Amino acid sequence: MSITAMFAYNMASEGGKALADALSIPRIKHTGSKFVGASSKTILNWGATTDRFSAQSASWMNCRLLNPPARVDVAVDKVRAFEAFRAGNVSIPEFTTDKNTAKAWCEAGSMVFARTQLRAHSGRGIVIMDPDFPETFENQSAPLFVKYIPKKDEYRVHVLRGNVIDVQRKGLKAELKGTEGVNFKIRNLANGFVYTRFDNNNIPLIDSPRVPTAVKTVGIAAVNALGLDFGAADIIFNEKSGQAYCLEVNTAPGLTGTTVENYANAMAAL
Repeated sequence: MSITAMFAYNMASEGGKALADALSIPRIKHTGSKFVGASSKTILNWGATTDRFSAQSASWMNCRLLNPPARVDVAVDKVRAFEAFRAGNVSIPEFTTDKNTAKAWCEAGSMVFARTQLRAHSGRGIVIMDPDFPETFENQSAPLFVKYIPKKDEYRVHVLRGNVIDVQRKGLKAELKGTEGVNFKIRNLANGFVYTRFDNNNIPLIDSPRVPTAVKTVGIAAVNALGLDFGAADIIFNEKSGQAYCLEVNTAPGLTGTTVENYANAMAAL
């Protein structure tokens, strides 16, 4: 299968542009596109949902699609994604859409993340409901509540057609190590965390024995449960239980350097 073109959720997506360039394929414009679909053509869908596609030419539906938009619809909605994970027996944190259940969890001593935005990423829209501070959970409303699981590490597992093609780990920036006040519960760029590709022995994480097997296994299962051709699964690992849990799957992950090359090589091999 040869990929003909890419349609991205946003033409400004740097990861999408980098991958399209690496594959030497054009990106289809959102407006004024002259692209004509055909059964012999394959479109690489970079995070675009059904509403994005419906505004385009109906002839596109004749094309083969990598990551059909209807499956992306599920992946980007955190409630629907968690329901799909549960149906697919993917290891995930306990969750609920009922605020009274979430409050009861807090009263029993569990920390809870209220997800106030279902389509946000990078930790946006998370409100921490702390059992030690009743004011944080007494009247908290949100469309999704997720019970917090302590984690040693958080990984991003890139999967294509059931195969892991890259692994990254969220690590604290070197200049912030040893400083006070770092929020290890929400590991995003705003809190000083960036993706690393090597372990302490300078071995790529995809090959490193330090990455628990469960991390890769859960990543593959999560992408499969959503019916996606590819995706980047965010996985946390609890060392005490030896268990990995999926938090979400990204259908248009940030890509740079070697990760772009890994995607391009794997997709070209299709």
